[in-house]
Amino acid sequence: MNVLGITVDNVSFNNTIEKIEGFIKSKKSHHIVTVNPEYIVRTQNDQKLRAIINGVDLRVPDGIGLVKLAGLKERVTGI
Repeated sequence: MNVLGITVDNVSFNNTIEKIEGFIKSKKSHHIVTVNPEYIVRTQNDQKLRAIINGVDLRVPDGIGLVKLAGLKERVTGI
């Protein structure tokens, strides 16, 4: 899902755990970002941050406003 230029993965908590387990099994480094509304706002004027967030392996939604606005499955916190 794209929210103002930021890709946010439409995942549930269980989907997130499954993906992380896959990352661990791959024995490679992976990056995860918990995307919240503040990140979305900040990336509107910070192209470097936008590129970093869009380049990670998993971008989980963290913020109920973001979840509601984008119609995502659920908020995933604590990663």
